[in-house]
Amino acid sequence: MVFVPVPPPEREVTVRARDLSQRLTQVIREFQQNHPGTTSEDVRQAVQLASEGSGVSRGGTRQQRAAIAVVLGILFAGLGAFFFLQRAGGGGGGGGEGPTVSWFWMVAGIGILTVLLALVAVLRHNRDR
Repeated sequence: MVFVPVPPPEREVTVRARDLSQRLTQVIREFQQNHPGTTSEDVRQAVQLASEGSGVSRGGTRQQRAAIAVVLGILFAGLGAFFFLQRAGGGGGGGGEGPTVSWFWMVAGIGILTVLLALVAVLRHNRDR
């Protein structure tokens, strides 16, 4: 099979986006003139803070995405373990060989663990503010 690379289509920049870009550039230049020690890292952090404060940032912070990934990973791992144990044990009735786990306790355990991890993530997020 032959793979032909195709570049992604370029997004067309709107007039509003161009206008905002020009205004931001002007404000940054004025600020750098008034505060000569301003670094590009300062500007980057300021733009990031401004976009987060205005609701522009849709993806959340890296820590928030990591916390969500951990919670989902634990949830799916728990569900996988549940189905594995159900398969190995022949169901929650205790009739098969091997370990048996009832539906209720497995789902309750996964739910409690997920809620606790979400609570920890929210508390850590609020603490960092």
